[in-house]
Amino acid sequence: MSLTKQRQLDLIETALGEKILNYLLNDDVIEIMLNPDTKLWIDTLTEGRKYTGTDILPSSALRIINLVSSAVETIVNKNNPILSAELPGTGSRFQGMIPPTVTNPIFTIRKKAIKIFTLNDYLERRSITEKQYLKVCQAVKDRKNILVVGGTSTGKTTFCNAIINEMAKYDNRIIILEDTQELQCSAKDVVFMKTTDKVTMRDLIKSTMRFRPDRIMIGEIRGGEALDLLKAWNSGHPGGICTIHANDCKSGLEKLEQYIQEVATGSQEKLIASAVDIIITIKKLGTKRYIENIMELKNYSKDYELFKID
Repeated sequence: MSLTKQRQLDLIETALGEKILNYLLNDDVIEIMLNPDTKLWIDTLTEGRKYTGTDILPSSALRIINLVSSAVETIVNKNNPILSAELPGTGSRFQGMIPPTVTNPIFTIRKKAIKIFTLNDYLERRSITEKQYLKVCQAVKDRKNILVVGGTSTGKTTFCNAIINEMAKYDNRIIILEDTQELQCSAKDVVFMKTTDKVTMRDLIKSTMRFRPDRIMIGEIRGGEALDLLKAWNSGHPGGICTIHANDCKSGLEKLEQYIQEVATGSQEKLIASAVDIIITIKKLGTKRYIENIMELKNYSKDYELFKID
């Protein structure tokens, strides 16, 4: 590591302070959140979301955001008040925002998973039924395309990591595309790609096609890249996975339609039905995260033909 990079890390650590650094080291803490009222909150595996009793001055919060933006070579100001980045030295996802979009500087730090939970772990914790477990394992083996649906902080990424861990058993070349690297893969032949200020997810998907992928993964679908991904899955690259923010299976499919309509005209339901094979809905109840249901998408004729896996 260069002296400049080390200096940046030292400055960021100093600005974060001992309490936030301790939360970053605490395996029970999964997210750190600063609100405009200066109150610092955390989300934990065992107790859920709670106020830490710590307040951070707006000037200190702004210093943290500016140091992170400098480390990732971007600028945050009133004309560009939003920062999406990786927190240097940790791999955690950092999201910052400054006035005028908020009254005081705020940020959240979503920690990168330390442990990869396997599908067996989900089964042992009763977060997935045995029939669901067998269905997911078979879907991975058969190279079915999987859409993981859920709300914020329901554990979509964690469950995707468990599915990808199962994929690593097979001899496939895996390419993983994300805005911030959160997915993890132990496969021998794997390539990670990230978006930048100038390289969009659509750009990455199109480029991926020339890197000889067997399976294509996207951390999260947020826009018109949905169309490019479905086309890629449908053109000789099955067995992929992606997540989408939605409350249930049907809402997830409707969200896909909306994203595709951002870049294409006309009905795309048949494309969705031919590309997506399995939809998994994950829920959070208190501190427990569990698979609510798994639906198999068979066809589209006036409506999606879905079959529930109990």
